[in-house]
Amino acid sequence: MLELVLLIFLCRDLSKTAKTKGESGMGWIFRYLTMVFSLYMTVAIILWKYYGAGALEKTNLVIIVSICGLAFDLLFYYLFKRRLQSMPDAGDDDEPQSPSNISNKNEKKDLSYFR
Repeated sequence: MLELVLLIFLCRDLSKTAKTKGESGMGWIFRYLTMVFSLYMTVAIILWKYYGAGALEKTNLVIIVSICGLAFDLLFYYLFKRRLQSMPDAGDDDEPQSPSNISNKNEKKDLSYFR
């Protein structure tokens, strides 16, 4: 239950950060949840192969796996947040738009080197 609440808050924060950068919030949430759930499925398959059906009966193992799951949730969140923060903001351009820059963009380029 704690992991679901944590995932909701982390996804909401990733969405807000993505929107400030001019990116789709749902795209970043989908990428984040894909990474998290693929990790969960990998761990579940490994536990099932190693312990079999009795893996859920070992309470110490379940507690350790859930704590590791929370740690990986936070690690993936940190990695995604850093990647989003390294992107330029939505309104930032490298060059300010001036009339001389706009007119230069409309001119035809010299493509004689293709001959």
